Amino acid sequence: GTRFNWDRLTGDLWTCPAVQACLNIIHRNFPQAKLKVFKKTTGKNGKPEMVPVPDHPLIQKLNRPNPVYDGETLKRQIIDSLKMNGNAYAMIERTTGGAIAEIWWVPNDWVSPYTAPNSKLPMGVDVYKVTFGGRHMDIPPEDMIHLRDGCDYTDPRLGLSDLASASRDINAL
Repeated sequence: GTRFNWDRLTGDLWTCPAVQACLNIIHRNFPQAKLKVFKKTTGKNGKPEMVPVPDHPLIQKLNRPNPVYDGETLKRQIIDSLKMNGNAYAMIERTTGGAIAEIWWVPNDWVSPYTAPNSKLPMGVDVYKVTFGGRHMDIPPEDMIHLRDGCDYTDPRLGLSDLASASRDINAL
């Protein structure tokens, strides 16, 4: 019911020193967690279970994702996007044989999850529409890593950032 545009008044959360201090703590501690890939299978009891996939190519690529930046830079960008926006995107480029060739972080503002009107999964994502520099690309879900923090109640395909929802408090700093 307020007449103030708090997002505009708050400005870019990326430039807030208090936000950066918190993100830096996460950046320093994140490398301590060992990343793993899991595959969903049916267990002996018939129930679904998650089984670790050792030496998955995705984990190997996270250390040197592409020729432009290293794995630490990619991880920082993903952490910042996830904490600032509630969503983090990384696009997978594949070889002609289908193996993972490169991984690229994609800014949140460039990505729109799209669900076709006749989709079999009404809350699923049929394609990620990526727009940047006047270019438009449709990325299939298997080639887009989409990490979510929570769930945006206005669009269950998206995450919801604690920071964005607290922008009024951040504006008061």
